[in-house]
Amino acid sequence: MKQRGQVVQELFDFIAERLVDFVSREGEGFKTRNGMQQTVREMGLTFSFPVKQQSVKSGAIIQWSKGFDIADGVGADVVALLQSAINRQRGPKIEVAVLVNDTVGTLAGGRYWNEDVMVGMILGTGTNACYVEHDLPSHVQSGSGEMIINMEWGGFWSSHLPRTFADEQLDKESLNPGQAGYEKMIGGMYLGEIVRRVLLRMEKEASLFGGPVPSKLKEPFSLITPEIAKMHADESKNLRVVAKVLRDVFGVQKTDLAARRIVHDVCDIVIMRSARLAAAGIVGIFKKIGGEAFDSTDSRTLTNLHWDSQEPQQLDTKRIVVAVDGGLYEHCTQYRVYMRAAVNELLSEAGAKRLQIVLSKDGSGIGASILAARHSQHRGANKITCPMERPSEAAERPSVHLCGGNSSSCSQHTQSELPPRSTQFTQSEPTPRSTQFTQSEPQSNWLQATQHSVSYVYGLEYID
Repeated sequence: MKQRGQVVQELFDFIAERLVDFVSREGEGFKTRNGMQQTVREMGLTFSFPVKQQSVKSGAIIQWSKGFDIADGVGADVVALLQSAINRQRGPKIEVAVLVNDTVGTLAGGRYWNEDVMVGMILGTGTNACYVEHDLPSHVQSGSGEMIINMEWGGFWSSHLPRTFADEQLDKESLNPGQAGYEKMIGGMYLGEIVRRVLLRMEKEASLFGGPVPSKLKEPFSLITPEIAKMHADESKNLRVVAKVLRDVFGVQKTDLAARRIVHDVCDIVIMRSARLAAAGIVGIFKKIGGEAFDSTDSRTLTNLHWDSQEPQQLDTKRIVVAVDGGLYEHCTQYRVYMRAAVNELLSEAGAKRLQIVLSKDGSGIGASILAARHSQHRGANKITCPMERPSEAAERPSVHLCGGNSSSCSQHTQSELPPRSTQFTQSEPTPRSTQFTQSEPQSNWLQATQHSVSYVYGLEYID
């Protein structure tokens, strides 16, 4: 999985080439009403790596994760890299209108249809979350009184997390040892590798498969998460799917039923742990924005502590919806069951009823598109009516406005309305150890699972 030595320009040239090819083949339904091709197509770029964002459409790459290591990309403006690569293609004119984290895109896409969506979450190759914060410190200005906090929670670490020998080995041999500890216990990129390491130790110490250690079993990342999902979903009496995966992936030709049951159990434990850790993070956010405790005699009474006060505040009791995007959550049914069970365990009955977790398929891309439309510099020049809705319906729906604190990119605000410090709020370069956090707010009422380094704060406005 290590990808050292790649040149960042090669990566973005590849992305641009695929993008231009896709746009060049667009159908008739995406032309303007007079049949002419659009002069400029604007896009939203959803980027799932930490960036130091300077404006709505610019941000410097802080570091790579999820197995990527492209040294010459660190510190570069990701939008400028992609825009330059697009321009080199000499194809249709495409402009990047907004840069958003994938969690923010997921939240924006979900909240476009449902105003109860307060959290955007990624459960795929990696994991991250963002949420809508109402309780802003006095020095942070927002026209709506709300901001989206991109948590970059994959970097969370605590000695209380249930780390095993497999986690320690994986972390030590990774491209970023000592970092992204939470993500390495949850993300789909790592679950198959954790299972492989457990099975390898069992084979070495107890001859699990009854013979010499298969050579493929020794290869890092030879077992991918979709394969363990197949084995975990195997409900056949003889666990035939487990036998087939072991044969196809590791070359283990014969296994007894007892060994296959052990493999199935290992897959179950690793998937369950990931789901429960992810659920703990969700509950941490819920307790931050939705209230810490319910009155046992009246489930409608909800209290929370303001960040700089010990006085409880009464909050509303409407539901809080978490929009989740990512293949791990989408394709693994039992994963969703384990998550919901853990949420129910960690919250009161009334709290669990208020917290809903929903799949937002391709939510990050859809949300980025919505935000790009909202920040279009050519709005009105090329009007295309969405075939799924009447023009009147589109006009009535509230639109999402992402304000990055740059007056040139926030056409819906006067200078006085812009949040002047939104791009500097608790911004810091990543530390060598993810156990160190940078946060300007006191954490007296934060659940441990929500400690994080805030990489950027987005202002969220709703324009009627």
